[in-house]
Amino acid sequence: MSSLVPATTALAQLVSRYHVCWEVWPEYALIGQKSRQVGFELELLGSDKDLSEFAPVCRKAMEIHAALEAVARWALVGDEQVSCEISPPDTSLRYSSVRENRPDVTLSIKILHRTGFDVPVDDNERDYLEKAKARLRQLGACEHRWYFAKPGSGGELAAV
Repeated sequence: MSSLVPATTALAQLVSRYHVCWEVWPEYALIGQKSRQVGFELELLGSDKDLSEFAPVCRKAMEIHAALEAVARWALVGDEQVSCEISPPDTSLRYSSVRENRPDVTLSIKILHRTGFDVPVDDNERDYLEKAKARLRQLGACEHRWYFAKPGSGGELAAV
């Protein structure tokens, strides 16, 4: 267990440095004439608090994406029933008033059934998503908007 502590400490430092937040969106598939929810998209967002602007394909953006990917790989634990697809680096920045229009690098993760693209979302995907969110909270990541939260506290301490 001692080898996990430094890894989580380093990841928590990345979360704090890049003010990592997450959003969850439903993932739909068109089945015949109707759309059906088949999973979730877990989107991680990070920005450099010391830079007001940077290019989406610059070294800094790639550094933030690498940090988001490291956080995602730690938060996504194996499950035989669920498939996770991590997107390649995006060549754009996202701006949202929820995060005060900061320039965000994003990493998208699709949480789906391991088999059958058209299978409706079920408890396997819901449980997996909740476990991933709990692990993100362990590192100090926040839902929607960045708050300074001690890793593992799960609470919002102060808006930054």
